[in-house]
Amino acid sequence: MSPRQICGTLLGTRIPLASFIQTLAVAEHLSFYRAAQALGTTQSSVSAWIRTLEEDLGVLLFERNTRGVRLTEAGRLFVERVSIGVDQLDHAVKTAGMAALGECGRLRMAIHALIPRSFLARLIWQYRKDYPCIDLEIIESTAREAVMKLRAGQLDMAFVAGVPELPDCHARPIWTEPLMAVLPEGHHLAKQRDVIWADLTGETFLAGYGGTGPQVHDHIVLRLAGCWPAPSIRRFDVGRSTLLSLVGQVLVSTRN
Repeated sequence: MSPRQICGTLLGTRIPLASFIQTLAVAEHLSFYRAAQALGTTQSSVSAWIRTLEEDLGVLLFERNTRGVRLTEAGRLFVERVSIGVDQLDHAVKTAGMAALGECGRLRMAIHALIPRSFLARLIWQYRKDYPCIDLEIIESTAREAVMKLRAGQLDMAFVAGVPELPDCHARPIWTEPLMAVLPEGHHLAKQRDVIWADLTGETFLAGYGGTGPQVHDHIVLRLAGCWPAPSIRRFDVGRSTLLSLVGQVLVSTRN
């Protein structure tokens, strides 16, 4: 922010901000004439601002002589404090502008899981790169928990699987990816390149309670509704990696 831009703005006191800007300019150049040139105003105007400020404060800030001006001890301490305040004000103005443009601030999001090299992992990495001033807070939760936190104002956004119908939230599809069937070694479908839902009729499915587990459960029920024999869906309160390691063990145990 230039001195000319913030001149004329009033602080929450009886002293105009312009007075402080004029003082900083004179302290920097130690000349009313050069300070006036830097501010794009007249020497008499700068002199009048400084004189009024000194009268309001009851303190002499500058010693004048034929060779120029110099700060008094009181003036030096005053300028040190004022320069800090103006720098903070400048930072506040810039920060507010960046926040309005979405270039800084905080973004709270929920995800169900973050798999290395996945679309979501790459998306978040690119976002961090493009917006380094955004403080990104990420939590893992189920879709149901994420929606509850969104409605409570505890989250700004959430990535959930499926196409949820949330009339009080803005939702749109971001990406799609194929659904993978994880089969134990030796399963009769394991060597097939593609598996369709009809192939999975009567199979035992494993799903978690967390992450996308509830959506996976509901999707299996929906896709195999009316099929016989009906699917068996077993639920476990474990993470993705543990669930994958259980695939072969649970099926062998079930058959035995």
